[in-house]
Amino acid sequence: SRVTRRLLGLLLLWFVSLAGTAGILTVEPDASRQNLSDTVRYISSDQNTPAREVASVPDEQWQTAPGEINLGYTRAPHWFRFTLKNPSNQELERLVELEYPLLDFVDFYRLTDNQSPELISSTGDHRPFNSRMYEHKHFVFPVEVPANGESTFLLRVQTGGAMQVPLNLW
Repeated sequence: SRVTRRLLGLLLLWFVSLAGTAGILTVEPDASRQNLSDTVRYISSDQNTPAREVASVPDEQWQTAPGEINLGYTRAPHWFRFTLKNPSNQELERLVELEYPLLDFVDFYRLTDNQSPELISSTGDHRPFNSRMYEHKHFVFPVEVPANGESTFLLRVQTGGAMQVPLNLW
């Protein structure tokens, strides 16, 4: 019927609009906590794939994370990507929390203007505790988002256990 076709058309537009914003979280200036997991995209890679190569992977090759990220047991490194968008007129400083402490190796990068990855932190439960930027049971990374701008980040995770990557923005 006409109503059914129109409803299906509206649903299709809604899904297309969601796909276009995948990977981008608008930072709410007054929010104390925002869930990042719904906006994260990911890919798996070979053991030695460099960050600069991952940064150049086309958008269509990244998968949308399934809500709370739990990819099961895998030894393959996985890369996670997200962009923070700041609609305000002032730079915002936040913390990204990876709320699962049982990950062997965790590398956190910021993509610069020319899409070159800048390593912010190398940590994980197979590295010394003092490799963490904050003395916290979870992995915590500082981020800055320019006024009226965006910042994109990459996270490389490799573990022998469960690949769980719950992410929050504080």
